[in-house]
Amino acid sequence: MAERLCREQQRLERKLAETIGFPSAMILSNGESVTLHSLKEIRGSLGVDSVDAVVRANAEAEFAAHQARWDAADTEIRYSAAMLAEHEAANRAEALLEELSETPATTLVGVAAKLDAVLKEGQPSEDEAEFPWPQIRSVIEDIARISRQRETG
Repeated sequence: MAERLCREQQRLERKLAETIGFPSAMILSNGESVTLHSLKEIRGSLGVDSVDAVVRANAEAEFAAHQARWDAADTEIRYSAAMLAEHEAANRAEALLEELSETPATTLVGVAAKLDAVLKEGQPSEDEAEFPWPQIRSVIEDIARISRQRETG
């Protein structure tokens, strides 16, 4: 669920970024155009003289307008709601993994299930070749093989 919600949140963020663009404002600094992505950056990049005060006010207004467009589109496509749902699902998955690690396995299947949970949560991709992922997959296969042998033997 967390992975599915993460992909949905990323899809919506990509849609917002492509249609609205991340909130920003542009100023001229030393003859070059500079894009700033927060009010803190805007306020920190300009001095205190009257020319900079006007440039700062214009940049802040530009940023606020861009942020308002982002917020309106966010409300329409529900990006923030998707992001919140993804965070909640990730927190729930983390709590379940913690509970799983604290629960003793009583069978080989239980041991395999715990290793499989570690594998699914930790490895960057299903065919990750870096240590320890191939070794963990090998242990899970060994446990499955031993369990099958016990069932048939």
